[in-house]
Amino acid sequence: MLKNFILSLLSGVLLAVVTYYVVKYRLLRRLFLRRYLRCIVPYKPGHTERMPGAKN
Repeated sequence: MLKNFILSLLSGVLLAVVTYYVVKYRLLRRLFLRRYLRCIVPYKPGHTERMPGAKN
């Protein structure tokens, strides 16, 4: 009885931890991608402007 209770408790904790980390990872990845894209997008026009400037 006690063994089954401990096993169910451990499985529940494991499930909770896994779901928590999956949700956290997805949220962090979304935020990271948004920041990453914001950082990259302003630099792209700069590079395209510099390239013709260097050619001229």
